[in-house]
Formats: sequence, structure tokens, C-alpha cells
Amino acid sequence: AAVALARMLEATGNRVGARARIEAVLAEDPDHVGALKMRADWLIGEDRPGDAILALRTALAAAPRDPEILTLMGRAHERDGARALAGERYALAVEVSGRGAAESLRYAEFLAATDRPELAEGVLVDALAAAPGDPALLTALAEVRMRRGDWDGAAAAVARLRDLGTPRARAAADGLATRLLLRQEKIDETIAFLEGLAGAGGSDIATTAAIVQAQIRAGRAAEARATLDDRLAE
Repeated sequence: AAVALARMLEATGNRVGARARIEAVLAEDPDHVGALKMRADWLIGEDRPGDAILALRTALAAAPRDPEILTLMGRAHERDGARALAGERYALAVEVSGRGAAESLRYAEFLAATDRPELAEGVLVDALAAAPGDPALLTALAEVRMRRGDWDGAAAAVARLRDLGTPRARAAADGLATRLLLRQEKIDETIAFLEGLAGAGGSDIATTAAIVQAQIRAGRAAEARATLDDRLAE
């Protein structure tokens, strides 16, 4: 109950109160897994990965198949510069979580950041087999495929994301579709797509900004100024 309260206090911005609860728990029970995880998370944020790893080893001894502990250990090792160890922990977190979405996203992000996008794609595809309607996984898959230059694969992921039908998914799909067209240097198609969005949704500032940026990228400064003048008139 004290750890749950600490999580609530932290979520509402009361870090001091949260720390007090966690220290009280650990003073009574130094091996409390939930309290050790919170302490380790704070230590990583304070750039004290060595201390975080010590706390997490204690937690791991009590809960060796806890994916959150393994993910935290991966973060601590990564902060400490031990990338090989970080990758091992992230991979194990994915395994013990049953290809959980959060764990898979973290591992895929790590793989992409270490120039292994093809492995990141595999992790995301496996996770989507377990959670085919997860918007974060689909977004990450589209981004990884764009990074690899797999335009058709990225478009397929964007289409799956749009098919989810929620406002957030549609907005994410629109943003990805715009980036996909720009990455392919399809400036005219990008502008037409964005103008269609603007026509459907009114004078959306983000869409207008994207249209103007695309026009400037194509060397069409006069058209960009005209677009802005039209939106300002509206």
C-alpha cells in the first residue's frame, strides 16, 4: 500500500513525498521489489547507474522473471555505457513478458538506436502478432521501415494504424503518411495530401505548417506565402 501511494504521489509531482514512502518501506524491508524498482528508476534518472544496478540485483534475486526489473537493468547498463549488457536485458525482458508491447518497444528503440533496424523490425513484428491492434507498435514499425527505405512496408503499417479508427490513430497515420511521402521526395503528392487534410479539418495549424514546409522544401516560396495569406484570411 505504501508503494502504491508513492506511485500516486510521484504521478502528481510530489517526488519528495514519494521518496519518503519508499525509504520507509526499504528501512523495514530492504528486499521489497516494488520499492527497489522505484528507487532504481530514480537513480537512473540521477545518472547513478551503478547504484541502480545494485538495487536491481537485489530485486531480481526475489523476482527473476519480472520484465520491469529487466527493463530497468537494461536502462541502467545503457546509461553506464555497457550496451551489450543492456541489449541482453532488454531482450530477456521481451522474452519473459511474452512479447509485451512496452518491453518490445523499448528493445526495438534500443536496436534502432544502435543501427540495427532490421532486428528492431523483427521485434516489432513479433509483438504485433501478440497485440495486432497496438497503435504504438504500428507507429514504431512504420518508422523503422521508413528508416530502412521499405516504403511499401511502411505504407502497410500506416494503413493498419489508420484502420484502427480512433482519432489518435488517424492523426498518427496522417503524420506518418506525410513523412513517408517526403522521404520519397514526392513533394506534389505531399502537398496534395496535406491540402486534403486541411480541407477536411479546417484551418489546422499543424497541417498548414506542414504544407508550407513542403512548399518551401520544393523551392516554392511564393506558394508558401500564398498559403499562409489564405489561412490568415480565414
